[in-house]
Amino acid sequence: MWKNSSNKYQPTLKIMALAQKVADRFEIRRMAKPHMHRLSMLYKETINLGLFKNQEIVHIDKIDSLEVLRWTPHWETRPRPTARAWENPF
Repeated sequence: MWKNSSNKYQPTLKIMALAQKVADRFEIRRMAKPHMHRLSMLYKETINLGLFKNQEIVHIDKIDSLEVLRWTPHWETRPRPTARAWENPF
């Protein structure tokens, strides 16, 4: 960890590499990957995979949209999900 110019701590590349190794152990990530790719191709949107825990969403994986113009949020957790896969949106 190191402090940036705003005096906030940020992870080093070594910590990020260790975090990637831990993330690769999530079986749900491996299982969800083909479905996420299919959804991304079908809807031409970025697809995020997260776990809902302790009233927050912890980001696990993301498939970027292939569209030229896209918005990339800078966040790690969100307080409440805006849509849940198991709920009917209508």
